[in-house]
Amino acid sequence: MKFIFAIVFSVVFAAQFYSCSRNEEKLTTDKQSQKKDSALSKDELSPVLRNSSVAGRYETESDKTSFREMNADGTFNVKDFGVEDKGTYTIDNNVINFKYVSGLITNSKFDKDKIIDMDGEVWMKK
Repeated sequence: MKFIFAIVFSVVFAAQFYSCSRNEEKLTTDKQSQKKDSALSKDELSPVLRNSSVAGRYETESDKTSFREMNADGTFNVKDFGVEDKGTYTIDNNVINFKYVSGLITNSKFDKDKIIDMDGEVWMKK
C-alpha cells in the first residue's frame, strides 16, 4: 500500500512541477510579447498616421444628404442614396479599400482632400 501511495504521490508531484514550469515559460513569453507590442516601429504606426490624414467628413456636390465619415481608427460610416452602412478601410498608396459590414468590398481613389469613387463621384472633405 505504501508503495502505491509513493507512486501516486510522485506522479502528482511531477505533474504539478511540470505545470508550474510551463506557466513560468508562458509568463516569460507574455512579458517578452508585451515589450515587443509597446515598442512599435514607424512602419507599424504608418497605417494610423495615414488614416489620420484621410479622417474627416466627405460630401458630394450633387447630394448634400450623402456623406462618408472616415475615422482615424480605420473605420467609416457612409450614407449614400439614403442607405446607411459602415465598415473598415485600408489605404494603399492613393487607393482606399472599403470593406463594408455587409461584405461588399470597393475601392476609391484618394487625392488630397477628396475621394473619387468607382463611379467617378467626387466626395470633398468638409
